[in-house]
Amino acid sequence: MTTKENAGRLQSEKVKSFIIKNNFIVAFVALLVISSILSDSFLSARNFSNLLKQQSAALIVAFGMLFCVITGGIDLSVGANACLSGIILGTAMVKWEWDGAAGLIGAILLAVAASCAIGTLNGVLIHCLKLPPFIVTLAMQFSIRGLANMISNGQPIRALTETKAYTALVSFSAPGAKVFEIPYSFLLVLVCAVILGFVLRKTSYGRLVMATGSNAETVRLAGVRILRYQISVYVISGIMSGIAGVMLASRSNVFSPTAAADYEMNALAGAVIGGASMTGGTGSVFGTILGVFILAMLENVMNLMSFPPFPQQVIKGIIIILAVYLQEFTSNRKFDKKKSKAKK
Repeated sequence: MTTKENAGRLQSEKVKSFIIKNNFIVAFVALLVISSILSDSFLSARNFSNLLKQQSAALIVAFGMLFCVITGGIDLSVGANACLSGIILGTAMVKWEWDGAAGLIGAILLAVAASCAIGTLNGVLIHCLKLPPFIVTLAMQFSIRGLANMISNGQPIRALTETKAYTALVSFSAPGAKVFEIPYSFLLVLVCAVILGFVLRKTSYGRLVMATGSNAETVRLAGVRILRYQISVYVISGIMSGIAGVMLASRSNVFSPTAAADYEMNALAGAVIGGASMTGGTGSVFGTILGVFILAMLENVMNLMSFPPFPQQVIKGIIIILAVYLQEFTSNRKFDKKKSKAKK
């Protein structure tokens, strides 16, 4: 084989390796191009702004889910936790009549603190009592939904629209609340993404979280107390759910006990499509953003084309399965490369 052929083969392998490793980026770009071709209104400023606003809360929840998945865990209570946050916010503002700037800030802090407590409880049950994360968070999902219905008596809490606190809350998600067609809610997403991305990639905490997901026993034998890191990711997930619940509440004049339904599955799908492995050790905030938007764009363009809703669910399910397969394929490929290098 000539030098030129070797160079061509090497270049081909590099391109193939990049596509496999960054399949979510390739999928995002391809879907963006296809969507713009299929629908003339897809790239319109109005549709773009609506898409960003609609996915803001889902992205916040997905960030929390990402941290759990990186450590090899899962949090199926994120949607219910976001719902509880909104119900507590509504209870404080409506039933307890917390008004004004102080009342609104206090209500938001209480709502997020409650969600943080739920996340902490999840982490303790999973890692202190050694219970399976799937079972614990699934059980918490049912319990939190039940608690939200108990607090609200199974009915949406209607906001007192004339209060200063409500006016300030909904102004965050009002139609004109945007900068260059970017909604305030998505700007908050970007702030969270920068902070969490920095923590995950540039701090010792983030590196230990990643290492714990890759091989917890090795990290423990190195003298690191991994329990605090394992619990902390569920605390982060709880906080993110609390913030998402407040964001959802700002978009409506009711605080509903059915809010954030199916958010846990969309969050998990977004993290996995964005490169996170269900076995832990890999994942990124940037990839999660793309993963969530891949699902969102797919749903958006199908709605613009008046595609029936039930086939949409089938397509989303197929994409999630394909994403999991690609991540497992990529992980096995990396393992095989390391094994072959070790033999050499």
